Amino acid sequence: MLHEYLQILNRLVVNLTLVVIFSLWAYLTIRSWGMPTARALTIMLFGVFVTAASDVLIRQARDTIILEWLSRATWVGILLVPASMLHMVLALARQLQVFRVRQWWIWVIYAVVALFSVSALFSNWLISLPFRAGNIPTLTPGALFGVVAVVAFGQVTAAWVLLMVIRNMVLTPHLRRRMLYMLLSWYGPLLLSFPVLSLLPDLWLLPDAVNLFLATLVAPVAAIFTMVTAYSATFVGTPQSDFTLKHDFMRWWLYGPFVGVSIVLFMQAVPVFAHWSRLPEEVWAIFGVMTMTVLMPLLINRIRPYFDQLIYANDQDDISYLRALPRTAFTQADLRRFLENTLTVMCGALRVDSAFVAAPDELGSYGVKSLVGPRRLLRVLFEKTSLDRLIGELQHAESAPLLRDGYAYWLLLDPDQTVMGILGVAESEWLNDAEVQQLCETLTSQVEHALVMVHMQQRLIDTLRLMEPEFSSLQRVNSRIEQATPEGLHTLEKEVALMPDFVQVVRDALTHYWGGPKLTDSPLLGLNSVKRLLEQQGGNPTKALQAVLRQAIENLRPGADVPSHAPEWLLYNILEMRFLQGRKIRDTAVRLALSESDLYRKQRLALDEVARQLAHMEESLRQPTGDA
Repeated sequence: MLHEYLQILNRLVVNLTLVVIFSLWAYLTIRSWGMPTARALTIMLFGVFVTAASDVLIRQARDTIILEWLSRATWVGILLVPASMLHMVLALARQLQVFRVRQWWIWVIYAVVALFSVSALFSNWLISLPFRAGNIPTLTPGALFGVVAVVAFGQVTAAWVLLMVIRNMVLTPHLRRRMLYMLLSWYGPLLLSFPVLSLLPDLWLLPDAVNLFLATLVAPVAAIFTMVTAYSATFVGTPQSDFTLKHDFMRWWLYGPFVGVSIVLFMQAVPVFAHWSRLPEEVWAIFGVMTMTVLMPLLINRIRPYFDQLIYANDQDDISYLRALPRTAFTQADLRRFLENTLTVMCGALRVDSAFVAAPDELGSYGVKSLVGPRRLLRVLFEKTSLDRLIGELQHAESAPLLRDGYAYWLLLDPDQTVMGILGVAESEWLNDAEVQQLCETLTSQVEHALVMVHMQQRLIDTLRLMEPEFSSLQRVNSRIEQATPEGLHTLEKEVALMPDFVQVVRDALTHYWGGPKLTDSPLLGLNSVKRLLEQQGGNPTKALQAVLRQAIENLRPGADVPSHAPEWLLYNILEMRFLQGRKIRDTAVRLALSESDLYRKQRLALDEVARQLAHMEESLRQPTGDA
């Protein structure tokens, strides 16, 4: 009876481990494949996943040929784990500039993996028939088994020693603490994947019950160590804040392992429920999946606030407020609906069927924001009198509404008496009614208030967008400082993109793009992307800087699928006309139908985007994709 319970418990532990490892591998692969350390980490998790998946399949297979093929294929994953762990530490050493690692070392490591994998798949040097007795069928170790074990544990141990050396050289306590977590949990992936018990000779094989007990005990501990290693490694080398990473991991845990483990536990319990209730297992499975599909999202929404409190601590109020903004913001769609409802009410009160509100768009030109009634009436109206002329007449009118061309007009003003737009309603005799006049004035005031609020909201959004490059720069600076080592301090001092006034330096260089001291003497000449183009530009640093600035602007060019009226095209056109073509402010404003003040505001936003693009270009050169 005890042996049977151990088998059930062991099978459950293996299934849960598979779910957790697969979700962690998928999450990290999608999220951070571009970084060398992250690539090695995902390769390691892939190896663990292959091993765990093969273990689950071997338990279900009955055909000898399939069993042998699965047992041999498992070794591809087993061999990848120690090699990728050493790869990860070498990439980490290069990233932190502790010492330089040649790329061919990485190729040698994986060449050894390929050699041993071919031996496992197509020969009997590593493993061979017959299967060894036990709960889980395993092939008999071959002549190379001991060599592979020594190589695997040697790679992991060498990586552990190197990791300790790297930890002793980093300067910041946060990074040292994370690397300590990695050191303490380092052997978890190897214990989770390598068949340690196969090292025992046949005469020393443990009883099945003891094997099951040890496997059941070690697997969850090793899985936890694997998650700690992956969690700690993810923080190294990323420009994202700790809060962002912790929040992402929290979301992964809730939507990955938490949901997956819950479903696996329920499916394992289905036979028990069916036995107790004397109902078919299919009934329990259907109702269980249906119930969990509904309840799990609700449960996650209830749990998330408690995780947020742990992650954000003193910043919880600010983060909660920022998250609530999308629910409380008055969007352009809300504004259109509000204007349409207001115009409908006014038309109903005046017994007419035509009304409109016109206001300036993003380009500063007036257009109809909302209307009620046939469009042809407005088309005829504006052919007689343009909106600009109507606004001019309203500004000089002694009283409102202004009656003209069969319409009554109200000028829409903000608290500073700046024109926000114009509201027009078809003329009606009911305008002489005092109650209707009061209603129209009230509704007009509400429209003014809505336009002012939406305008203020848009200015706040634009301000946040202007600050985004500075936020990104601060995150990069924080990441570089946190990963500082004695060997890397000299490069940190020379990092142009980390300068506090980097955005202003980019603006100055673009202002003198066609010649001037702010270009020829710019600190941007020290950018790695500029140095890389020196030879191509005949050794002329100024031309190399111009080429880099031109490339940064070209990187901001929207794709062909982006509409021509999109804000992305406006920013790109401003950059191209003002700097690449050298047009003056007035000429550019006329061509883009912008006021000069609005052009200056959009130009600042566009220049900040160029600065951010240059920083991205520098980051990509600092961490080449082909490096360890």
